Amino acid sequence: MAALIPPDVDGEVLALIAVTSAWAPQGGPDAPDGETVREAIGRLTAHGHARAACLRALLGSGDVPEPELARVRATLREADRRLPLPPPSARPQAVVRAQGLGRLVYALHRAIGLVRAEQTTRAAGRLRSEEIT
Repeated sequence: MAALIPPDVDGEVLALIAVTSAWAPQGGPDAPDGETVREAIGRLTAHGHARAACLRALLGSGDVPEPELARVRATLREADRRLPLPPPSARPQAVVRAQGLGRLVYALHRAIGLVRAEQTTRAAGRLRSEEIT
């Protein structure tokens, strides 16, 4: 998993994603209370909005090849669909929402890393071609 994480991923957000992914929706001895789940949803939603905005800005600042562009756009469409949803009132559904938001935030981080890597590769290629000419 570590190889897929872009270098600017906030450790606190990764920890939150790890914690929420371990929650059991139906409860258990380590089940979080409703307030903890709502707080996680709020933090993951805010981070998702920030990452989606960053990804949009990156897409606007450079060209991305079609296969990667299609994946990035699909991730952004999913963010647009899921981030505005209100948190569920029932705890099991709220836990599932927090886990889904964690996966979405992680996907946004991966997409940002993909776009940055592609833009760096293209920039390096342009520099090499300029040096040759």
